[in-house]
Amino acid sequence: MTDPIPTAQRSDEDPGVPLSQRIRERLQAARVRFHANDNIADFIEPEEVPLLQAEVEEKLLEVLRSLVIDTDSDHNTQETRAGWRRCTCARFAAATSGCRRSRSSRTWRA
Repeated sequence: MTDPIPTAQRSDEDPGVPLSQRIRERLQAARVRFHANDNIADFIEPEEVPLLQAEVEEKLLEVLRSLVIDTDSDHNTQETRAGWRRCTCARFAAATSGCRRSRSSRTWRA
């Protein structure tokens, strides 16, 4: 017997699943393309945008740490982090323009 609850709904209810993965699963469940220039606003709630930005910033910081860069005292890293904030803000603004409807008005199922 197949599971009647789509994966996107299950992970949306699991706080241990990263937000980016939950959004990705929504897109996949709806069979929507999500390339770099695609607008995915219909699949991101307005209150999720700052959470997604924070997730991206933390993961980029982990890349620098994996490269054995002192992210706490290296002034170049601090400038890079500020640049990432500007970059991710611009990306999310473009990707989520129109992100206004509530989840109750959407259907995540394909």
